[in-house]
Amino acid sequence: MLAGNQLAQILYEVGVVDDNATPVCDMVLNSDNAIDTIEFTRPTANVEAALSKLKSNLSNGPDGLPPVLFKRLKHCLAAPLALVFTQLLLLHSYLTHGKKQ
Repeated sequence: MLAGNQLAQILYEVGVVDDNATPVCDMVLNSDNAIDTIEFTRPTANVEAALSKLKSNLSNGPDGLPPVLFKRLKHCLAAPLALVFTQLLLLHSYLTHGKKQ
């Protein structure tokens, strides 16, 4: 199964519903913020560890969801998030380095 199909299947299984809303990102990145190299080994374990470090007593994020939700669902969310992060990094690498060759 292709990685894109795997991602779609995982997101479908966790009940993601498209509300046709486009997220707004006001942050502008320039070339100074680029990541030249990245080592993303054991992505699921890394994502789960990052979710474990969330502070449960903080207020909701811009999506309206509290950090404690992500912390408690870390075992369910780590694999799909790791897949998303890995695919985004691969896509970024292809778009920035692959086209130059």
